[in-house]
This record gives sequence, C-alpha cells and structure tokens, in this order.
Amino acid sequence: YSRWEMSAVLADINPPYNDVDGWVPSLNTDFTLRFIIDILFFIVFSVILFNVVTGLIVDNFTQLRVESQERALYAKNECFVCGYSRGAFDDLGASYNFEEHIGMAHFTWNYVFFVYHLTNKNEDEYNGVESHVFDYYRQKNYDWIPTRTSWKIQADELRVKKKQTAEMMLMTNVGKMVNELAQNQAKLEKDTREKLEALQQGHSNTIEKLDLLNTTLGRETPMLRNGMVRGDPTREI
Repeated sequence: YSRWEMSAVLADINPPYNDVDGWVPSLNTDFTLRFIIDILFFIVFSVILFNVVTGLIVDNFTQLRVESQERALYAKNECFVCGYSRGAFDDLGASYNFEEHIGMAHFTWNYVFFVYHLTNKNEDEYNGVESHVFDYYRQKNYDWIPTRTSWKIQADELRVKKKQTAEMMLMTNVGKMVNELAQNQAKLEKDTREKLEALQQGHSNTIEKLDLLNTTLGRETPMLRNGMVRGDPTREI
C-alpha cells in the first residue's frame, strides 16, 4: 500500500493496533467516495458548525453583557422611581445631590417595603395616606409614585413661590405707598399754591385799602407803602 492509501484507511476506519492488514479494505471507487464524504462531513459538522455554534454563544453572551452594563449604567445614573437623570438633577442647584436622592429620598426598596407593609396590614388600620396609596395600587394605577419630582423639589418650589409672592406683595405695597405719597405731595402743592394766592390777594386788597385811606386823609404814607410792597408786615408804620 502507498502512503496515501494507508493514511486514508487510518483516517477513515481507525484500525486497532497491530492488525492493520485485517482492516485494510480494497481501495475501490466506493471507498474513495465514502472517504471524501466522511472528510466533508467532518469539515462541515465538526469544524464549521462548531464555529457557528461557538460564535452564536459568544455573541449571545456579549449581548447579555452589554445589556447588563446598560442596566448597571442606568441604575447608576437614572432614578428608578422618578426618572430623573444624574445630570438633570444636579442642574437643579448645588443643594441637590443625586447619590443622596437615590439612596434616601427615592430608595427603590423603600417603595417595595411600603407596598409589602400595605398588603400585610389590616385595611381598617390604614391612615389617610395608606388608604389613598392602596386604592391606587389595587387598581394597578401607579400615579402615586412621583414622576420627575420629589419632596425636596416640591418644598423648594413652594418656598420659591412663597418668596416670589411675598416680593410681589411688597412691590405692590411699595407702589401703593409711592402713589399715595405722590397724591399727598400733589395735594400739598395745591394747598400751598392756593394759600399763596390767597395771601397775594389779601396783600393786594390791603394795598388798595391803604391807598384809599391815604387819598381820603390827603396825605401819603410812603414808609407804610414801601414796607407793605416789600412784603414786610412786621415793619412799624
């Protein structure tokens, strides 16, 4: 047998040790065709399909790892309860801390424990808040869970609103006071002007009476006239 023939026989039938002659078939056309089919079967199923299956397994595990990393990233940077992202929450102000928010205010397990508490508590012992929440929970309505808000955000918004309202009221009061002052000033100016006009009219009437008196007496009183014209009513006659 040639080297090729022996290699083909050993690869195809794998004869036992020291008994090659009894296992060597005649290398006819059927054996050659069978040998080719066996080799092709080994290549297709043992190599190609193995690589395909291995590739699918690796791809699936890679996809699962990516999804797991995305979930971990979401849990780290998104509030599971209200949906606030880390960046959006930090942009609310220096007093807002995202880690404190998801670790205390909106700690996920607190909501789970609260629902468990409600389901195991006698409904007759519920307070107002518990009755309200359990009614929503029983109807599978989750509007009781805060969305894009929290107690701190609502408290700060209420405080800002009260401050703005107080500032608006202050501005309104200041405006009213300014208007009242303007009205009082206008009234004072009017009264002062009327009094000055009355004084001027009385001064004119006094001068006319003095002139009439001087004419009647036939003598002039220059000192009196000069004093009155100059507006010095305290000057002696």
